[in-house]
Amino acid sequence: RLFSFACECMERLEKQGISACILKLNTVKPIDSSAVIGAKDFKYCFFFEEGICCGGIGEHFLCKLIENDFTGKYTLTAIDDQYVEQSTVASALKKYKLDTDGMEEVILKKIKCDGELCGKEKT
Repeated sequence: RLFSFACECMERLEKQGISACILKLNTVKPIDSSAVIGAKDFKYCFFFEEGICCGGIGEHFLCKLIENDFTGKYTLTAIDDQYVEQSTVASALKKYKLDTDGMEEVILKKIKCDGELCGKEKT
């Protein structure tokens, strides 16, 4: 589900002149070292996870990046330490910015806040 949203988001970003790529983790334990090596030189790394922030895969991936000298900016979008109220899957994903619109919003906000919306950097 998140992978298809990420693909749609990447298409939207490319239409805005922003170069991006998607790194999909098929195995999360252990995290494949080639995934870490592939991401460690990115200027921005955005991790979207349906799980929890603290102690989740996104946090673990960041630790692996840091161990491999990652110097970019990392943004983890996941469920904070809170109760997830009953809702439809679509509305929950929207609320936590884990759908296409939310991913695009998170990425554009971060890049614009840094004043670097030039479209030539890999995300």
